[in-house]
Amino acid sequence: MTAGTMIRSTLLLSLLFATTAYGQVVQPIAKRLHLGVEFGYGRAFRTLSTTDNSETSSAIVDGRNSRETTRAAFSGSLFLGYKLSDRWAVELGVGFARLGYQSKIDTDDLTFGDMIDPRRGFIYNTGDVLPASFRLIDDFYYVEVPVRLRLNLGKGRFRSTTTAGMAPAYLIAANSRAVSTYADGDKEASNYDDTDQYLRFDLFASVSTGVSYRLKERLEFRLEPMFRYGLLRITDTPVTGHLWSAGIGAGCTVRL
Repeated sequence: MTAGTMIRSTLLLSLLFATTAYGQVVQPIAKRLHLGVEFGYGRAFRTLSTTDNSETSSAIVDGRNSRETTRAAFSGSLFLGYKLSDRWAVELGVGFARLGYQSKIDTDDLTFGDMIDPRRGFIYNTGDVLPASFRLIDDFYYVEVPVRLRLNLGKGRFRSTTTAGMAPAYLIAANSRAVSTYADGDKEASNYDDTDQYLRFDLFASVSTGVSYRLKERLEFRLEPMFRYGLLRITDTPVTGHLWSAGIGAGCTVRL
């Protein structure tokens, strides 16, 4: 056997060994992977708290809590999952979320000295006629990286599915909108960029539970009520808050 023949034989055996190893090791791992997309819609709000426990801060919290209400929230994410067992899987993704809150105030309810927006200290009135009501809207836009553990139970096409996880998030924009409504029905709106007033990073804890339906061998759909809560404060001020949302999530996954 010549040297060239020995080299060719060695390369052939190496290639055969690598192919066999790939089929035994890599392929099973690949079969455990799934790619998915998820969208969520619900209501968002915030939980106010104080850092100095003063009477002034507590009064501000009580005043805001009596006026503010929930705001529509939505989210979307693309994720990659890895099946740990028949029941457990871990998922890592990248997503986008909008949270916020709003308040509506009737002018008749105001007393002398009331500040409609304590951040600016005025009532957004640019004319000589006082509006009949004000609507203040605050929106927060985050880019996040959700990491979660998923538990699937049951057999057949329908199964229960539950997740719990964390999502480091970065605030890309915070906007406020003031809408004044006059007695004759006319409206006047003012928009403000408040991004610099808020802390940029947050950490959202999330939990969801619902059902999944396997349409085909590799395709699965999910419907899950979901809840998220911001563990970090949104401002470094005496009166601060934590953002949260609750709603319904729908998505689908494809097994690779």
